[in-house]
Amino acid sequence: MSTLGKVYEGVINAQLMEHYSAYKPLHRAQHSFWRGIGTEQALHYTLEKISASRTTKKYTAAVSLDIKGAFDHTEWPIILQNLEEASVPHYLLRMLQQYFAQRTVGANNKKVTLERGCPQGSVLGPSLWNIMYDEVIHQIELTYPQACVYADNTLIILGSNSLQEFETIISNCITNIQTILEDYRLQLNVAKMEILVLRNMTRKERLTSRAPTFCSTNVTLQGCDQIKYLGIILDQDLKFYPHIKYIEEKCMKRQPKLKPLMQNMYGYKFKARKIFLYSCILQLFMYGSSIFYHMLKRNRALNSIEKVERRCNIIIAQEYQDINHGVSCLLAGTPPFHL
Repeated sequence: MSTLGKVYEGVINAQLMEHYSAYKPLHRAQHSFWRGIGTEQALHYTLEKISASRTTKKYTAAVSLDIKGAFDHTEWPIILQNLEEASVPHYLLRMLQQYFAQRTVGANNKKVTLERGCPQGSVLGPSLWNIMYDEVIHQIELTYPQACVYADNTLIILGSNSLQEFETIISNCITNIQTILEDYRLQLNVAKMEILVLRNMTRKERLTSRAPTFCSTNVTLQGCDQIKYLGIILDQDLKFYPHIKYIEEKCMKRQPKLKPLMQNMYGYKFKARKIFLYSCILQLFMYGSSIFYHMLKRNRALNSIEKVERRCNIIIAQEYQDINHGVSCLLAGTPPFHL
């Protein structure tokens, strides 16, 4: 898109968001594309909902929805209808009608006329998605109030004290969500859905109880011990050991690829090595760290970070391989990363 087109989108988007902020704020469960709100706030919101359910229910599920081609299948008439219902000024409505008119995409000297979809990578696309999906969230909330949304990543929290009732609730939820999405011409990809099952019971009870299964539209789903939501792995005990281990492995894969750039003769100097390694490797632990930081008090989680940091410090200060973590931090001139 041309620079003038992006400026035009920015003007529409600013006016649109100003109207919604003043007269029709979007649903509190939607955390995407708003100033001052991001994935960490969405994750904290999710964990609050899960914790509240676990205190009163024996079985809790976090149902992660998978919407097929969410942004690409957004219908423009539905967006315009939602704008009318929100009493958006007529001049903005006319501008958006023209914005959608005669849109084409081309490749290899061929052009196709577009009839739906939020332009991804544009200024206006995320706001248009929020406006359309806001109505979906309100419909979901009528039956399932415990939901967290970030863009199209929707997580619904459900719970029960009976296993049979728990399976029925989840199965009915999937069917109902399918119906709601179809009203907005969106399609739920049931086969790719994930359901995290958290059981509030003793270890012995877990070993003797059977795993729940969920059925919907001729598809049988099994509960998962862990799911990845907004880049953070949520496990059934909410201890985040699988996530910390995943980040450790990811860091260990990066280190050998960066080591050739850190040679004494032709590589980066000491200060540059420190900046480079910390920004490319150890910063991976920073994303979502407010979610799992409390687990660093336990040796199992702390050892993973110290293992990665020790390897980085050895490269930074060109130290011996058998040096321990504390001394490596001292020679590299870096405080322990978990502090």
